[in-house]
Amino acid sequence: MSFVVAQPDAPNRLAACAVGTVETRLGGPGNPSGMTGYIFNVATDPAHRRRGYSRSCTTALLDWYRARGIVTVDLRATPEAEWLYRSLGFVRTPDPAMRLQLPGTA
Repeated sequence: MSFVVAQPDAPNRLAACAVGTVETRLGGPGNPSGMTGYIFNVATDPAHRRRGYSRSCTTALLDWYRARGIVTVDLRATPEAEWLYRSLGFVRTPDPAMRLQLPGTA
């Protein structure tokens, strides 16, 4: 699911967006269904920052998760955006993400 805000002066161009998916993981005590939301690609055009557009998109995505009974939502935050997610109730977890880059065939 994605939520977007169009630029006020150019309706065919994005000012901000937030994209999310729902993943099925093993259930547990805090999330018996195992359904977990993941938010990514939250971005705001530099000329349209500090207007609440990313907050609006992210809040709409969180409402979409709530309507589907999703109780756990994950994301990765840049240091610049962490304040936004903290203000929406997100907290740091003890297990940071790790990544393996496999060699390609290109």
